[in-house]
Amino acid sequence: MYGIKKALSYLMGRVFLDDLYTPSEKDFNIENPILLHISDTPSMFFSELSRIIKKINPEIIVHTGDLVDNIKLQMQPGAIRYYEREVLSLLKILEYSAAKIIHISLGNHDSHSYIHQKSGRIIVHDSYGEITAYGKSIVFSHYLHVIESFNSNYYLYGHDLSTPLQLKKNTCYLNGITSIHLIDLITGGVLKLEYPWGVDDARLNKRSIGI
Repeated sequence: MYGIKKALSYLMGRVFLDDLYTPSEKDFNIENPILLHISDTPSMFFSELSRIIKKINPEIIVHTGDLVDNIKLQMQPGAIRYYEREVLSLLKILEYSAAKIIHISLGNHDSHSYIHQKSGRIIVHDSYGEITAYGKSIVFSHYLHVIESFNSNYYLYGHDLSTPLQLKKNTCYLNGITSIHLIDLITGGVLKLEYPWGVDDARLNKRSIGI
């Protein structure tokens, strides 16, 4: 029954959240302060993201760029008006959430000037950002190569499926393309949630081509 429920949730375009309340060996407790990490989000995912945020109630949200990933703005500059309309809905979801702190590290398909203009209380980074929460150091960027030389506990990024050549001891590398990440800021445990059906297609097969 569990597998069927999870498969149906995926096919219906919804993130399966039952695991949030299931004890596991991951040392993760949804009742603790949570950091939510997402990246490279197509607009078809926005409504589901809103549901996830309301359900999880994260204390911190980190988005590592390409906010409307179905619009490749770097290659389609003529789509800027469409991008602005779509990204504004995402910014409202983030800004009006109950999260105490929200960070965005902009990607290659983002309009930096427009995001800065419309960001409200969201903290926007053009290249990378660093935070410390509950004694845990977290560094994030759209690109892994920008942050992999830092000394941190968690490395959050997106853009493509590149991985570090050498993993550092006591560190965690989390690619926001492969899954949605929830970090328990007390225990340090990480829970990975699968993006629903259609997200990779909306990213124009970014999983394989990394654009």
